[in-house]
Amino acid sequence: MRDLSTAQVTIGIGLLILSLVGCRRIGDGKVPHKENFEFFFKTELPQHISFVNYSDSHSFCDAHFIWEIGPVDDAFLEKLRRQAKLVKWDDDKPVVAGLWGNNWPEWWDQDHIYRLSEVYGRVDGKSHWYVWVDRKRNRVYLLQFNT
Repeated sequence: MRDLSTAQVTIGIGLLILSLVGCRRIGDGKVPHKENFEFFFKTELPQHISFVNYSDSHSFCDAHFIWEIGPVDDAFLEKLRRQAKLVKWDDDKPVVAGLWGNNWPEWWDQDHIYRLSEVYGRVDGKSHWYVWVDRKRNRVYLLQFNT
């Protein structure tokens, strides 16, 4: 049997801890969809807008957070853009690796969402923010992820 060095054991324990708890904890976990939304987008939802769906995914230091909210409200969208420093993207919106092919929940219809023409976003280093507005379905889809 091979003996493990102290360094190998330490690295192994560190990787195990990271896989179990992630890189950082956001909020106290009581209402993660609300806390994570406010943390990443620097604003609260007005009372007349609701969280319809939420999901998050973590792997080591990478994390994805997605929300579906509604109804669409232009005053709120303007506040969201200002607070989160988002810009409106035209037809030349970037294609970002990591958006396609994830194990998204069933409600996150990526074929539909990624074809929406009203898109806001920001990329800051390894952090990405995306907002897609679906006026026909009266929904807003939001994604925040770090790589």
